[in-house]
Amino acid sequence: MTIMTDEANPIGRYLLGIDNGDVSLFILIKILGTDLAIAILYILWYFDMKHIHMIGATIALAQAILLFYLITPYEYLEFFCP
Repeated sequence: MTIMTDEANPIGRYLLGIDNGDVSLFILIKILGTDLAIAILYILWYFDMKHIHMIGATIALAQAILLFYLITPYEYLEFFCP
């Protein structure tokens, strides 16, 4: 069981492949993506943009769905996506 075989995201697999299975580039890109998302939310909040709470809630919902997908055994996911 390795990250190369378990990674479901094709972009993640590509990043791992570029770095010959080393997770350094993969983790760096994940950190930068998270920082970018937080920065965008902060900028929207700072300039008092409308719907900032809806955007934040949508991101949180997407992350919760991803967490559900990642922690659910494969047999149960076949029920949702046959």
